[in-house]
Order: sequence, then C-alpha cells, then structure tokens
Amino acid sequence: MRTHARYTMLGLALATASLLIPSSAHGDVPVWPDLSAPPATAPDGAKDAALVIAIENYFVVPKVPGAVRNGTDWYSWLVDGRKVPVDRVTLLRNEQGSREEILKRAADAAKGVQPGGTLWVVFIGHGAPSQDASEGVLVGVDAQQTPESLYARSVRQSELASAIGAGTPTVMVLDACFSGRASRGQPIAAGLQPLLAVRSVAMAGASLLTAGQSNEFAGPLPGVDRPAFSYLVLGALRGWGDANGDGVVTAREAVDYARKALTVLPTGRSQTPQLVSAQPEQPLASHVAERGPNLAGIVSGASVARPAVAAPEVPLAVAQAPAPAAPRPGGRMVRIPAGKYTIGQ
Repeated sequence: MRTHARYTMLGLALATASLLIPSSAHGDVPVWPDLSAPPATAPDGAKDAALVIAIENYFVVPKVPGAVRNGTDWYSWLVDGRKVPVDRVTLLRNEQGSREEILKRAADAAKGVQPGGTLWVVFIGHGAPSQDASEGVLVGVDAQQTPESLYARSVRQSELASAIGAGTPTVMVLDACFSGRASRGQPIAAGLQPLLAVRSVAMAGASLLTAGQSNEFAGPLPGVDRPAFSYLVLGALRGWGDANGDGVVTAREAVDYARKALTVLPTGRSQTPQLVSAQPEQPLASHVAERGPNLAGIVSGASVARPAVAAPEVPLAVAQAPAPAAPRPGGRMVRIPAGKYTIGQ
C-alpha cells in the first residue's frame, strides 16, 4: 500500500513540475513581458478620456486571438498608469463592439475630455477598405462574411472622426490593417479582393498610429497569440520606445519602436506601422524608464528573461523505479481494516 502511494505522489510531483517550468525552459516559444502591471510613468491623464475597443471573438469573421488581453492591458495603463479617471475610460470587449456602440461611446468619450486633455481611442480587431477605397473601416463584431454586411456593420474612419468632433485632441491607435485580411492573410469576407489601395484619413488635431500599410495585414507577435502592434506600442509607452533616453516617448518614437521590432522579428509577414500626424513629436508618455525585451535575443532564439519557479526535486531512485503492475482483469478494490497482521492472514 505504501509503494502504491509513493508512485501516486511521484506522478503528482512530475505533473506539477511540468506546469511550473517556464515555457522558455522547453525552448518552444519566446516569453514576452507582462504588461498588466502598472508602469512607472507620470500621471498625466487627469484631464483625459479614453475608449478602448477589443474584439477577439467576432460572430462570423475570423477571430483575433489575444485582442481582449491587449485591450485590458491598455485599459490598465490608462487607469492605473496614466491615471485617467476611471469614469472617463470605456472598455468595449467582443460582443460590445458593434457599430452603434462604437460610435455612441466615441461621442461620449469626446465629451468627457477636459480643457487641455487628450482623447485616447484604441481599436484592436479587423479592418477593411471602404467600398470606394477612399478610407479604411473598423469591422464591427457582428459583420457577416459578405461585402454588403461588412460595410453596413463597420465604422468608417470619417464616421469615427465625426462622432469625436473637430477640435478634440486625439491619440488613435488602430491595431487593424485596411487590407481586409486576417492575421494569416486570408480575406475576412469574399469579394474584398483584389486589395484596394487605402490610406489612413488624417484627422485635425489627431495623431493616428496604425498597424501597417494597406497592402499588408496585421498579425501576432512571434510565438504567442497577441496582436503585435498594440502590444508593442503599449510597451513603447512604458519606456521601451524612449530612443534618446530623455524619459519621454513621442508619437514618432512609439511607432518607430513598433516598426523596428516588426522589421527584425521573425513574423513571416511584412508589416510596417504608420504614423499620420501633424505633430509627430507629440509626447505620449513621460517620466518612463522601463526597458524593453531583448529583440536580438528573440530573433536568435533566446527568450526574454523572467523569474523561473523551481521545480520540486524528485529523488533519482524513485523517479527511475519501475511502474507498478496493472491490476488483474476483473479485480476489485478491497478496504482492509486497520490493525496488525502477520504473513498468511
């Protein structure tokens, strides 16, 4: 009985060990820093308002794995890092990301911006070219896989600008390309090919940060299901993108960091983030000092360092012991009363 219990405990120990060993120890995927913890940054957001839209589970069109996690990290950065009042930050996730809700919440958020403040709009999901190829559209959660439904259930960039209103200082981060393709390059709706040449629409008083050019598609980080652009820009605002070391990250620096990372990382695609802004040197974060991951190490196959949880030691003699014999067919468990016994009983 004690031998059987010992093997049971061994199995539990080995199973626990496999759960505690970091993925980098197995060499399967690179480990990216966790962005959910509040960063060390200046609390400059007292006059700001924000709208974060993260659509991962579309009703019909392909999913965007990791979109909600990225959106939640952006929400945390705005509320806990930048200190935007929580009642002026809205997070729309999955089924909440309909055309009507996006436009309504954008208008509400714009009204919440105080004099001297900034409106932050973050969209993580699918994009597509508009029907006349004049601009891009942000695909709503309930869009069907037909061009007619996609155009009817999405939000044109110009519509979003109208909902926000002229004169509202805005930083807009769009982790969506306007090629109409999903992260693996497949069209999100039949009939959107060939690709239409689309350019991001400039908005007065706005800095527009987009995931790529119109003939490219936005995709995930290598080795993990998380949209790359919104993750890298958020990392840049925590300090990774501070190229000159002055403790301030500008719109140009944030996009440059994401572009550099997506150029050197083994993503298997071409993705070139863009900045459309009349003020490319606009500060987006200050008093930052966080260092980013070792991109060269990721490219060469190394992982980003993180504390490892030691696996419990298993005695070698026990680990190599032969497995107990299987019970005979038809056998049944018998409960043996406690007491002293001699051989033969």
